[in-house]
Amino acid sequence: MSEAHARSLARTATLLLAFACLLGIALPAGLGWDFANFYDTGRRVAAGQLADIFDASTPIAGVAPSTKLDFYGAPISAFLYAPLAALPPLAALVAFKLAGTAALWAALWLLYREGRARLAGDSAAVARHAARFAVAALLFQPLWTIYRVGGQTTPFAFLLLTLGLLAHLRGRVAWAALCFGVTVLIKPAFLIGFGFLGLLAGPRFIAASLLHGAWLGALSLALCGWPLHEAFLAKMLANAGGVARWTSNSSLWIVPNEIAWRMAGPDANSVALPRWLVLPLQGALLALLAALARWTRREALPPPARAHHDWMLALGFFLLFAQTAWEHYLAV
Repeated sequence: MSEAHARSLARTATLLLAFACLLGIALPAGLGWDFANFYDTGRRVAAGQLADIFDASTPIAGVAPSTKLDFYGAPISAFLYAPLAALPPLAALVAFKLAGTAALWAALWLLYREGRARLAGDSAAVARHAARFAVAALLFQPLWTIYRVGGQTTPFAFLLLTLGLLAHLRGRVAWAALCFGVTVLIKPAFLIGFGFLGLLAGPRFIAASLLHGAWLGALSLALCGWPLHEAFLAKMLANAGGVARWTSNSSLWIVPNEIAWRMAGPDANSVALPRWLVLPLQGALLALLAALARWTRREALPPPARAHHDWMLALGFFLLFAQTAWEHYLAV
C-alpha cells in the first residue's frame, strides 16, 4: 500500500469511526439497560441512600428505580455516578455516552501514539500503521457495544489499563499499580488479572499495590462504613462463578455452560458448571499461562518487552478465567 493510499484509508476509517460514535451517542438506546444501573446508583448517592446501592429494588427518594439491575462496583466507586443524578434520564444518557466516548478515544490515541513512536520517523510506515490501527478500531465490535446498552464503565477501565500499561513499560510501578487498582474498584471482576500481575511483576509492584490498597480502602471505609463493604463482599461471593448465557457471554466457558443449561431443562432459572469440569480446565489454563510467564523469564527480553508481556498476560488470565465475560470486556 502506498503512503498516499494509507493516509486516505486512515482518514476514511477515522471519519467513519467518529460518525459511528456520534450516532451511538445521539440514539437513545439503553435507557433501561446498563446505563440505568449506573444512573440509579448515582441517584441513590445524591439522595443520601448510599446504604441502598446494592439493593436495586429500593425506591429512590420515594420514586421507583429505573431498573432492577444490580450494581457491582466497589462502594467508593458509587460516588463517581452521583453527577448523573443532576440530569434527567435522556440528558444523563447522552452525558454518560459522551464521557465513555472520550475515554475510548483517549485510550486509542495513546495506544496509536505508542506504536507510532516505534517507527523512527518513517513516514510511509507511520501512514500504514495509522491505516491498520484505524481500520482495526473501526471493525473491533467490543469497543462499540457500550452504545447499545446506554454506556458502560468499561471505556474508563480501558483508559486506566492503557495508562497503567504505558506506566509499566516505563518502570513507573506505583502509577501502574494505581491505575490497575482503580480499575478494580470500578470493575471488581478485574481483580483476577490484578492478582496474577502481582505474581508476575514482583515485589515492587506488590508493595505499591498494597500501599494504594491501604489508602483507598481506608478512604472507602471512612466514606461508606463497614456494613456496606460487608454487603459488597457478600454480593461478590454470591456472584462468584456465575455464568451468563451465550447470547451475552464471550467467555471460554460458553460451550460447557450451554451443555449444563440444556441438561438442567427448560425451566432452570440459573445453572452452575460442575466443579469437576471447571477445576481441570482452570488448571490447564493456569499451567499454560505459567509456561508463557516462564518463557519471558528465560528469554533475554528487554525490561519494557517483559513488562508488556506480563501486563497482557494478566488481562488474558482475567478473560480466560472469568466464567462470564461481557463482550465489552474484550475491549481490553
